[in-house]
Amino acid sequence: MRPRIPAPLRLPLLAVFAALFAGPAPAAQPPPFRPAQENPFVGDWMGRDTGYVAQSIATDDGTYRVFLLTEFDAASFEPLATLESVPVENPAPDTIVIAGDGWRGTLRRDCCAGTLLDITHDTGETIRLMHFTRNVPGLRAPPPPDAVILSDFADTAAPFERITARKFGDCRLHLEFRALGHPAEARLYLQSRYPILLNDSHARPALPACAAFVDCTPPGTVPPPRAARPPLEWQTLDIEFSAPRFDAAGQIVAPARATVRLNGVVIHDDTPLHLPAPRRDAVRETTPGPLMLETPRTFEFRNIWLAPRRE
Repeated sequence: MRPRIPAPLRLPLLAVFAALFAGPAPAAQPPPFRPAQENPFVGDWMGRDTGYVAQSIATDDGTYRVFLLTEFDAASFEPLATLESVPVENPAPDTIVIAGDGWRGTLRRDCCAGTLLDITHDTGETIRLMHFTRNVPGLRAPPPPDAVILSDFADTAAPFERITARKFGDCRLHLEFRALGHPAEARLYLQSRYPILLNDSHARPALPACAAFVDCTPPGTVPPPRAARPPLEWQTLDIEFSAPRFDAAGQIVAPARATVRLNGVVIHDDTPLHLPAPRRDAVRETTPGPLMLETPRTFEFRNIWLAPRRE
């Protein structure tokens, strides 16, 4: 006669067996896309000789978050303080109360000065910053005479991907884009092999830096500056690319290299490149190659041109 399992132990044991034989937990789903709207409380803030700047976002849960900084486009995003509001239900508020890390104050509309950020520290220090849109170098930059206007993108088998009919070696690339909300992510592939990430990482330190290469830079590469602009603001991406060099036997003697600028800020400076790990066995680093661009509906693109580089 087989021993019977006491009733109080049956349910815990069933739970253990279910956990052992269950499949992997489903991957966490990204939050649904939220189209951006013009919002005077979101973006960049600067004052007059205060020594401070700030960046702000509207979060997925209806709050506003403000990061107090000493400079824009720093190599590391290390805010001096993070202030947050309670959830805001009014779609067009005049004033938002924020607090955090010993600071408290408001974001508020002002009839004469635009939108202001006024905060006071527990020590009595006060700061006033104004909402403003920073200049972006190179917007609407005209192509040089020898440039190819990249209007010949053809559809690929994958949705929201475009690839050029032409192939390129050493080149200069100019591209303008803007994120239309959050989350927004796309990739640009130089020679269809070396991916660059485009995303809406402005004031979102948990996200990778926009315009950084993905898994194709050497170990120890300096973290790129965080130079993204808020959603709905047009941005510029400028790349100087050198294709890999090969010997007579077809072996690489010099890797591909690239200098990348986002909104005029150097993200990568003549950085050597290798194929991303998942592609190293499947793709050979031949040259030249086409340009491939993911074009999801979370972005808009314009003024894309490419010119040959001559040493």
